[in-house]
Amino acid sequence: ALMFNFNNKFLKDINVRKALNYAVDKESIVNNLLHNLGFVANHPLENSWAVGKQFKSTYEYDLNKADEFLQKAGFKKNKNGIYEKNGEILEFEIYTMSNDPLRVALTQVILSEFKKLGVVAKGIAKPAGSFDYTKIDSFLVGWGSPYDPDFHTYRVFASEKDWNFGHYSDKEVDKSLNLARNTLDKEERKKEYLNFVKALDENPAFIFIAYIDYPVVFRKGINGVKNYILGHHGVGFAYNAWEWSID
Repeated sequence: ALMFNFNNKFLKDINVRKALNYAVDKESIVNNLLHNLGFVANHPLENSWAVGKQFKSTYEYDLNKADEFLQKAGFKKNKNGIYEKNGEILEFEIYTMSNDPLRVALTQVILSEFKKLGVVAKGIAKPAGSFDYTKIDSFLVGWGSPYDPDFHTYRVFASEKDWNFGHYSDKEVDKSLNLARNTLDKEERKKEYLNFVKALDENPAFIFIAYIDYPVVFRKGINGVKNYILGHHGVGFAYNAWEWSID
């Protein structure tokens, strides 16, 4: 996903963020860049019991809708086909980790998508940990957990939490995430997490792009390795290691 920094004077505008969501052809990214090893992302809980695929985002690839929202934000195209407002062009930087070739390639695709729309974005690739995630305009994030949905939602999207690098804040999101983490009733939690993804879709913190299916490769002769939804950076790949054997 592409994280927006709400301290950026352009990206804090909800109409700009909605426009940019409509500007990315996610299906093309999954088909061509990921070679169908993944699927289009609509929200952060599509692989979770909490919501799954019952909710689909309103943001499908549509440059006309992107234009409508940028006009709502007060932007118009200048003679060079670039969106401009009060003499300033719509531009910002996208940071990514240089040690992750897939993220670098994905950033290049996103830059191209924004250029087609008429938005100037600059890609900056630096080693992980070499820049402050809280101060840059936007960042190509990747994360997730196969465990409780609270683990990769509350810290990321609730106001002023430690992984909320983009300074996102939404009252409905906060309300639903707090209610979901303070009950043991599974059906009540499902209801609140559905409310959460709906609120997040209405007031986007990110452009959710894709869930990636990373192939698991292991040496011939090792038996018992099972498919499993892994956490970020492959966390959990050895979950059934006690069942493994070697020929």
